Amino acid sequence: MGSWVVDPSYPPYDSSSCPFLDAQFDCQKHSRTDCLFIIIALLMNLALKITYQVWTQYLVDIVEESLGRVLNLDSIQAGNKSWLGTDLLIFNTWHWWTYIGPSSQGWDYIRDDSNLVKDMDRLEAFHKGLNTWAAWVDQNLDPSKTKVFFHGISPKHTHCTGETEPYKGPYPEVLLPENGIVNRVLKSIKYKVYLLDITLLSQLRNDGHPEDQEAKGEDCSHWCLPGVPDTWNLLLNAALTTS
Repeated sequence: MGSWVVDPSYPPYDSSSCPFLDAQFDCQKHSRTDCLFIIIALLMNLALKITYQVWTQYLVDIVEESLGRVLNLDSIQAGNKSWLGTDLLIFNTWHWWTYIGPSSQGWDYIRDDSNLVKDMDRLEAFHKGLNTWAAWVDQNLDPSKTKVFFHGISPKHTHCTGETEPYKGPYPEVLLPENGIVNRVLKSIKYKVYLLDITLLSQLRNDGHPEDQEAKGEDCSHWCLPGVPDTWNLLLNAALTTS
């Protein structure tokens, strides 16, 4: 896996000039200069033209019905419009499956086959939704044209305030249940999907989260930028250029 060490050349970019960076994750702006580590690994320059990338929350559809917004665990109609005919697809989910309440989760009901419920066990819903995604990939994508990556689970930490260095370890390799679901679904899929497994290396970075600037409690699920997600991108870079 490698180990985290301080890299004096970091940060790799000026966060103030990055148009994609939300202010709450700008750790340079909030004087968090202690989280700039790099993991030692073989990294290569990206030499592949990418025509399309997809970022989505639940992978399955949220449909507007008369009773409200319905998360449909059995449907991916949106994928037929957005995902077909692309060179590269990078899928990422789970983080949003943990949100509670209509204002944050983005839906009012869940449709599970013929059942319509207000809520259900989120791991079970995630598993069913991911199986629907896997079936869609097998049935609709052409492996000679489209390369598919699945971005692994981004872990949360139970405590992160005041942390300034990576976890010293050895870190207990406890398999997150959501990670187990991802592994099982990817083993069952026929299409060649590359897993960008960033979970354990990110678990070591309890120091990599933004400090709370408004005293509303810890945010140990999002990440500082520049920071850990930049390493995810470097690993994706290496996977693209070596696979």
